[in-house]
Amino acid sequence: MALATPDWRLCRTVIFIKRQTGKKYNFDSDSAALYAYHIFVYENGDTIVAIFHRQNGSGCKSVFLETANKALKSVGLKLDMDLIVPPFNEIQGGSPTRMTLQFTRENNSSDIADHMKVSKKKCIIRDLGLNLEASENRKILGIIQKMQLKRINKEDAFSQIKAELPNSEEYNDAEIRLKIGNQAKNVKWNDFEHIMGNYDITQKLYEGYRATQNFAEVLIELADEYYQRIIESEVI
Repeated sequence: MALATPDWRLCRTVIFIKRQTGKKYNFDSDSAALYAYHIFVYENGDTIVAIFHRQNGSGCKSVFLETANKALKSVGLKLDMDLIVPPFNEIQGGSPTRMTLQFTRENNSSDIADHMKVSKKKCIIRDLGLNLEASENRKILGIIQKMQLKRINKEDAFSQIKAELPNSEEYNDAEIRLKIGNQAKNVKWNDFEHIMGNYDITQKLYEGYRATQNFAEVLIELADEYYQRIIESEVI
């Protein structure tokens, strides 16, 4: 059963209500990172399931956790959250179509401004492109898909990929191109694991909106469908 009404689930201001007193805690301008997201909350026995809908990348779940704990701190409570990886047979986060192995090193620029940045740019010395849609690279695609399904970690995956290629010892970084619906997205190797808790609804959302012109209702239906699939998979 969904705890939230459709209107609440699509609001842009996060509101927590203390049941005993009815006191409201509003989080708006201080929690601007939540603005572009919709949060769906479901109750399943003693478990609360929150589904976050987001566009592109961000840390919406971590911001939500921090915001919730601000409200709970005054009563001596703390909220903990566990990530539920989509339990379906589909490869989540998009289909890998290309991998570019890179030999990189820190930028040795003499420009002082370059060294004042929190995240320094890496200089790519050499790269090697791999077409993951070609049958010759089927093993490498399989390794990446195993990592997407959380069967191996990124360190083991990178070692296994290099073992499949001659003279690959020097490569220390990579980039993956993902096909998500009708779009393509390049993801840095070190960022790749952060998108794997995702369930992509881009195509379904687009088709539903085109048919109904009602974004809110289509998004609610897809969230309810996703929640039901999680429950049926018995991962919680």
